[in-house]
Amino acid sequence: RSRSPQLNEDERDSRTVFVQQLAARLRSDKLKRFFEENAGPVNEAQIVKDRISGRSKGVGYVEFKDEETVQKALQLTGKPLAGIPIIVKLTEAEKNRQARNTESTNGNPNSVPFHRLYVGNIHFNVTEQDLQAVFEPFGELEYVQLQKDDNGRSRGYGFVQFRDATQAREALEKMNGFDLAGRPIRVGLGNDKFTPESTANLMHRFSGQNNFQGSAFSGAGGRGGQAST
Repeated sequence: RSRSPQLNEDERDSRTVFVQQLAARLRSDKLKRFFEENAGPVNEAQIVKDRISGRSKGVGYVEFKDEETVQKALQLTGKPLAGIPIIVKLTEAEKNRQARNTESTNGNPNSVPFHRLYVGNIHFNVTEQDLQAVFEPFGELEYVQLQKDDNGRSRGYGFVQFRDATQAREALEKMNGFDLAGRPIRVGLGNDKFTPESTANLMHRFSGQNNFQGSAFSGAGGRGGQAST
């Protein structure tokens, strides 16, 4: 990818997203236009192609002019482009940079005592990889689990567990009601089914708590009810 010479590598990575599930016929100019219309100004958009055949690999990169635009772009996961719902995520380099920053602030006393989140009202076509793609931008995930029936079909709910409780709190605050594949997902505390009251009480309870140590739910099992649709 060609880069703006005035930006260092970290700055460029912080303005770039990785896009998956691109239509085979999609061109780079259409990719750029899509993100300019739905997120903000784009420096460059590039589709990754096979070196031998020249065919699209179905993935690409989009570099924005402003770092703030990245969060808007991440919200486009599940939005159709050329008829196919795309997945937008941070680049690996940017995720690593954020992980380093998180490690330096793990002593934050305002951390909340949970790592595990319940995710409900999930579209039945959404996979564990899709869930990982939309929750990973908030921090390192220990696991993603989509509940399935005996035939291997999604039950419409699942769990994600973060390594860091502060990242779990941010995901809870920002992802509850997020439109994923045409449905607003429900995100709540990971030891029970989502209810608006449980989430509101949770955020109120821990908004001013200090001197928290450990996680009440880290590594612990939980139960999840069938999500209402």
